Amino acid sequence: MKIFILFLVLICNSWAVDDYLDVDISKSYTQTWTKIAKNEEIALKVLFNTLSQSSTGKSLLTLVSRKAKDQGKTLTDVIIPGDSSITDTTLVRRFSPHDPSVVAYETRSLIYLNRHLNVVDAVMDLAHEMTHYLHREPFNPYRPQFGLKEFIVSTVEGKGGEVDAYLVECQVFKDIFRSFESHNSRCSLVADLQGNLSKEKGIKEFYKVGNYYTDFFNDITKENLNKNDFPEIGADTPSFISSAYSLPYPLAAIKEYYTVMNKACQNDQKRIALIDQLQNTSAGTEKERSPASEKSDTWLQLRENFKHRCSSHLQKRY
Repeated sequence: MKIFILFLVLICNSWAVDDYLDVDISKSYTQTWTKIAKNEEIALKVLFNTLSQSSTGKSLLTLVSRKAKDQGKTLTDVIIPGDSSITDTTLVRRFSPHDPSVVAYETRSLIYLNRHLNVVDAVMDLAHEMTHYLHREPFNPYRPQFGLKEFIVSTVEGKGGEVDAYLVECQVFKDIFRSFESHNSRCSLVADLQGNLSKEKGIKEFYKVGNYYTDFFNDITKENLNKNDFPEIGADTPSFISSAYSLPYPLAAIKEYYTVMNKACQNDQKRIALIDQLQNTSAGTEKERSPASEKSDTWLQLRENFKHRCSSHLQKRY
């Protein structure tokens, strides 16, 4: 199955960067990107101009600019230098003071770009993280249906996941840095015999876990999953390792899932304890209300949902 990340070629409107930054920095490709201008903000804008030399990169910039503008921000508000390259997404919950079952969710994302990379690697990382920022489906660990299989699939092969992001960065590399073949060795792993980038090839590569093959299936068995749930998992030596966990991506996704779930369950545990305390405090002034009221039923359902989601993630069980 061939792919060219079609969702990136739909919009090619202009995006605003200072004209004086439109310069040729091809002789600085091996230099640390933060050193190519007098400060990091200008250096970042030079990277934007370099990325715009690719039609795929220009589409990324347009889409990220539009998303940032919708939040009242600019490109340099949502893309900032950091000590590693990562897209950091925060899920914000807002509760109704009158009904505990009514919850509004909002996600906020920032892209951090590793300030220690050279220009070539920084532009590729930028394309990679922009793909996550734009297209990765937001996950919600507070939903009863949120599970390990869904999380692994979303992380690895889902829209805007690791495979998509890597294909995008390889396309940008082909567009801009074709002469830097030493950087291109792994991009050939996700190309078919005709040299076209292939999501099918990417999925096979990102599901290779090597010596962690048995560990992976031991881990997913704990969540009532089996080999049929992940037919692409392979025991060949992995080419792609998560920088966050130093593990193949399927294993890294498992660790991330439990980190996310443990935090979500701790948050809900505190919420339940707080509301129980408030209810106990006000119980004496509301003796006339029936324990079987609609509000009590709603709260009972919330507690049951909490048990279902979190009983295996917290030592203290409800």
